[in-house]
Amino acid sequence: MRKEFILLLLIILFSFVSASYYDDYSDVLLVCNNNSDVSQEICSYFIEQRVPFDFNLTHLVNLSAPLKETVACSDYESIRAQINQTLANTSLINYIVTTKGVPLRACSRSIDSMLVVAFQPETKKYYNKKDFFSHSKYGSYLVTRITGYTADEAKRLIINDTINGTKLGWFLFDRDKNKEDSGYNSWDASMYTAMNIMNQSYDTIYDNTGTFLKHKSNLSGYISWGSNDWGLIGNDSYCTSWANCNSSGWNLSFNPGSIGDTAVSTSARSFNMTTYGQSLIADLIRMNISGVKGYVYEPYLSAVSKPNILFDRYSSGYVLADSFYMASYKRNWMDVVVGDPKTALFKNKVSPAISLNSPPINATISQGDMINISIASTTFFNISVVWYYHNTTLGNDTNISLLSPYQINTTYWLPGENNLTLYCNDTTDVLGQLFLSFNINESIVGEIPTYTKFTGNTTNFARSVDRTNVSGAILESVGSGKIAFNEGVNVSGADLDSYVNFSHNLVEINSAYLPGLNKSANITLEDHPWNNTFTRLVILRDGIECGPTTTPACYNYSVLNDTIVLFSVPSWSYYSIGDLPIASPSSDSPSSESGGSSTNVNQTINQTEVTLNKTTDKEKDIEIPEIKELKESFIFFLLELIKWFFQRLTF
Repeated sequence: MRKEFILLLLIILFSFVSASYYDDYSDVLLVCNNNSDVSQEICSYFIEQRVPFDFNLTHLVNLSAPLKETVACSDYESIRAQINQTLANTSLINYIVTTKGVPLRACSRSIDSMLVVAFQPETKKYYNKKDFFSHSKYGSYLVTRITGYTADEAKRLIINDTINGTKLGWFLFDRDKNKEDSGYNSWDASMYTAMNIMNQSYDTIYDNTGTFLKHKSNLSGYISWGSNDWGLIGNDSYCTSWANCNSSGWNLSFNPGSIGDTAVSTSARSFNMTTYGQSLIADLIRMNISGVKGYVYEPYLSAVSKPNILFDRYSSGYVLADSFYMASYKRNWMDVVVGDPKTALFKNKVSPAISLNSPPINATISQGDMINISIASTTFFNISVVWYYHNTTLGNDTNISLLSPYQINTTYWLPGENNLTLYCNDTTDVLGQLFLSFNINESIVGEIPTYTKFTGNTTNFARSVDRTNVSGAILESVGSGKIAFNEGVNVSGADLDSYVNFSHNLVEINSAYLPGLNKSANITLEDHPWNNTFTRLVILRDGIECGPTTTPACYNYSVLNDTIVLFSVPSWSYYSIGDLPIASPSSDSPSSESGGSSTNVNQTINQTEVTLNKTTDKEKDIEIPEIKELKESFIFFLLELIKWFFQRLTF
């Protein structure tokens, strides 16, 4: 009886801790502008709505700041200093909330983004983490803004901070098919991954038609290219221009707790009514979205939220601020995250995470292979029960319990496709689930390689039956490049993650460790800001020119100063594009006939430095030939002198 009482007490205690993550605002600093009536109205409403949940919300900064969205750097420094006076007296703050009426831009950047690291740098990267944020752990602060075209629209963000018992709506991913073969397809790929994540448990719309979707309702999530969607203009009679489309044709409707982002360069340039240009996230706020991210100036695509990370975290129970910052790479930049920082899809509901350790999902495996699962409880609750269904059909819906260590034996599985549905509950009956599929084939040759870091159109080697001779193999790192092999390759058991490398203007296969990949291939290098002063661009192999007349020979199929370059190579080492040949340092690291060495090379090409990220065992100096010849002559002279001396002694 005593044990049961203690367990009940712990559950109650953990429930309180979990609730505080969403409803405790004692770690929030509210920033208002004393000179702005609209800011004061929003701040008063925020306190009115939040104080009943936590009477300790005493952290308030009433700035004296200009009534402008864009201010001088000196004004920003004044804002920073006023906020710092409060932060210096407390260690409790994790989140900073600014409001409409507080200046938006300064020093060609977002004031909110600058405030993230203005008081202490990010001591530990929060990007792509799966962790509840705290200032003590990560050093920085997470900053969000309560804003909109009007005070009423801004205040709506505060009360629409969760679904509040309403039905969960659609998650819309509006891909632009017209960008398929452009340098922008990396974000589309992230959007596709996000759709697959959400589709396991939620209703999703994934549009790949090339038409911009403007009339959707009942939305809980939204990702699109906004006014940058190439399928927008001309596909709707409303949209003869974006301003026209916005006033008549962009008509979305969002549910409480909804979030989104658009890949639009200046989507947060203003939260005042404007004569228009690119699409604004203020319009999405007017359409009732609860949280959204935008950018005050050109941020570049790398700064836009990664949809796959954003929706994975948010649907797992992390709050709005945590989710957006885990999905955003940049700090001190152009970003503006709008919404109550504690907005959540489901408050107090962080689902247990089921993940597949091995083999890879959709792999082709043999009967008897083990499927290894890991299950992580939430921060607050333990796992109580785990079970799964195998090939569930009508009349065959018996669940099978699974105990730790979580392994599933496939000895009695039949050849062909086999489907698994795994479930687990924590001690508060919050459900986690995962859908998996595997193909049983007894004709498998070779082992599954390690290739977790590759993206895009990378071949699914786990599905290959003969991994010792894979035809048409592709390795791709979206945004960096792609390798398309012209011959069959042997990837059996290969560690592709370690010995195939993509980086800016570089692709390498260390053929000493991957001899089965030392085959001819076509290489694509992406997104290169070529210097206009280059005199003669060439393909470089190990830093030395490789062209149609060299041995070995390389052939380019595109102009070498394009942002996307395509060329063929006969075998493997490391390849890049440069301005005139540059000698490559020799190396003592393992190499094959193709020169599969790994070296540290710093190439300066017309004063443009390209750092090739290579590993090295030892670097040697490159000598000028004349000096080397002089040294050899001198050494020869010394040896002859010593020889003569010993001959004289013997005589």
